[in-house]
Amino acid sequence: MKIYTTYFSKIGKLDTEKITPISICLKPVNGWKFPQYKPLATTWSILSEYKITKDKERFIERYKSEVLGHLDPNQVIRDLEELAGPNKDIAMVCYEKSGDFCHRHLVADWLGLKDCELNI
Repeated sequence: MKIYTTYFSKIGKLDTEKITPISICLKPVNGWKFPQYKPLATTWSILSEYKITKDKERFIERYKSEVLGHLDPNQVIRDLEELAGPNKDIAMVCYEKSGDFCHRHLVADWLGLKDCELNI
């Protein structure tokens, strides 16, 4: 099982027979029919502050403390595997394009994933 990251507008190109997209944001796009994993979502408070201040360092500090700090990475992986189903890879999905600042990249680092952004 591999874990990737991607964003919503790429989902149409994803082979969902092999890779299960799992939303890790507060609210997925309308019509989202795949699993969601809310424990990795940023909080409204963190997101609201970031939209006003654009302070990436503050966002990272708060996200690591208020979200990731309450989670066990091994349990998160087990939960994602369960949501994905047997013998399927996982794509953690959010809104921002590849290369843009996004919490999914913080999650990937926290989980120890390298070169995990899907290039589809």
